[in-house]
Amino acid sequence: MHSGRGYNGVSVGDRYDSALTLTETHSDTLSTNWTVTRKDPKPKHQGGMVSLSGSCTNQEGIKVAEVEAKMLVADN
Repeated sequence: MHSGRGYNGVSVGDRYDSALTLTETHSDTLSTNWTVTRKDPKPKHQGGMVSLSGSCTNQEGIKVAEVEAKMLVADN
């Protein structure tokens, strides 16, 4: 899935790729865990590109989804 936003006249594209590994139900309790896997400085945009890896587990500890994401973040 791709989405785009504009900040101060700069168009920013966020990227999210996901894979569902098991069907969850409406009664499941889901937990997510994110890990920063890479940081790339982008001085022109006063920030950087952050790459993330995530996983989602249900109440039994079974992994139900995996996610890779990239987003532009500001220096603060």
